[in-house]
Amino acid sequence: DVQLEEVEPPLAVGGGAATTVRSAAVRACHEPALLEGRLFGLAACVGPVWDDPKQMQDSGILKLPQWLEYQTMHGVEHFFVYTTQRTDPRMDSIVGPFVRSGLASRVHIEDPSIPNEVQAQHLFENDCLYRAKHRAEWLLKSDPDEYLRFGEGRGQDYHAALRSLAQKATSLSAGTIGPWKEKGEVPTEGIHSVSFGRYTFRHPQDAMQQLQLTSTMREPKLAPLCPKFVLRPSQVHVLFVHWPTSWVPGMKSLAMPANALAAFHYRTLDTASTTVVDRALAVEAKALGDRLALRYGRRWPSLAGDLQADPGSPESLLASEGSVSLDVEAELLANPVIAAWAARTRDITQPTLIDPPLVAA
Repeated sequence: DVQLEEVEPPLAVGGGAATTVRSAAVRACHEPALLEGRLFGLAACVGPVWDDPKQMQDSGILKLPQWLEYQTMHGVEHFFVYTTQRTDPRMDSIVGPFVRSGLASRVHIEDPSIPNEVQAQHLFENDCLYRAKHRAEWLLKSDPDEYLRFGEGRGQDYHAALRSLAQKATSLSAGTIGPWKEKGEVPTEGIHSVSFGRYTFRHPQDAMQQLQLTSTMREPKLAPLCPKFVLRPSQVHVLFVHWPTSWVPGMKSLAMPANALAAFHYRTLDTASTTVVDRALAVEAKALGDRLALRYGRRWPSLAGDLQADPGSPESLLASEGSVSLDVEAELLANPVIAAWAARTRDITQPTLIDPPLVAA
């Protein structure tokens, strides 16, 4: 009952007389009866996720179900889940319940010529952007270990919060930012995105701990890393990793202070120098567990235990945060775009309209 579509678009490699053409197989599955003509207030894309035999002790394969379920608790209406080659078939047991209920579409790209999924991340994200164009009012791009925090609120509806931010932006620049239009309309003025800092928290490796974190570990000075964005896909043309690089002329980004909106990035490690209490996610752990039990038809800890115990094929476990090396992180932080964004937003205490130092088409 899940519709399978296969496309093989030609991709040019090289240039001039030496140009060759190769094909990448793209398979997308969804539940057409539940998605026909639907518009989403807030959609999210996650991935690419894939398998890495070098990280069999990490909890990556356990993160995706809880992340998907947590986002549905907070107003995400549809997910675009991206997987690549080296993905074990048991991924179907994780994503399948969300696909069959109309909550997710899975997009699998089989292209062995891609040497590093992280380096090709912007390709997947732009595919997601255009799948969401004119189908979603807002689009969240996230990893399965990142969680949004709107102020101190718990159980908050992300879509309602984003719409409220867009409406309040009217007072920031009279005549420039108009009130949010009804779903489906394409306004000619306003904001193309909401931007905010990403804070990394580190906690000990414990695959079964899930969201029941009683403490997280971090450096003594908690500082935002590269910015994250929630986008209005109808107003954005091109993405590169975390940020838009082209959008409708005249649109602006609404930069948020950390006390209003931030992304908390939970990474695992064996030791850390500083321990702080963080119960932001733990307070919702029981409700999340109950929902996962209903979603998967049996007690979630049992399913999680099966996934953890079964190594599957030699390429069986989804890569977790270790797939992005510290060198890649340092390279991102050295990027002049990120440095300029950080310089303009680091000390803001109120929502601020900015023209990011990016290229608007």
